[in-house]
Amino acid sequence: MNELEQRLSDIGVHTLEFIENHPQALARFCTGQNDLYLRVVENKPQTPKQLLLLGLLTKAQSETLADFMQHAKSRQEMHSVFEDELGEEFAERFNDVTLQDLSLVTTLWLFVQGRLNMDFSLANDHAHEAAQHLSPFLKMEPDAIRSEFMQSFYQGKVLYQRDNPPNSFWQRIRNLFA
Repeated sequence: MNELEQRLSDIGVHTLEFIENHPQALARFCTGQNDLYLRVVENKPQTPKQLLLLGLLTKAQSETLADFMQHAKSRQEMHSVFEDELGEEFAERFNDVTLQDLSLVTTLWLFVQGRLNMDFSLANDHAHEAAQHLSPFLKMEPDAIRSEFMQSFYQGKVLYQRDNPPNSFWQRIRNLFA
């Protein structure tokens, strides 16, 4: 396990259903991004590791989405040929790595946003955007995909709240005068 995968594991990504179902996608992502992550950690030692993960995942999600959109038409045509020639059952057996990568990176990115207690509306907007692009390929409604993505955000929020319990009433009063 490389350092990036270890860091993601430390913050709880293995609790995500997508990660449980696609461990090879996580391993592929971590292998491809570990060197960049190590450079960022080395160059910004004072920055909290979760913020570095957020930056890395923001970059990865943006690039993966752009790549996915750039090749969406040819990807759809290729899938149609597979369905026409092999039938839908066999066509579904072909793994589209870019589709899987976009789903993975979006899931991780939203999870880290939740772990950082970031704003729901921003996460929801990005989940909606990715879902719109993935919908024709996954043959699911965009809202169903968005909901699955947002589950990772909420799981991150739950872990944030577990690790950062709210102050008691007396602690808040004391903090006002401190």
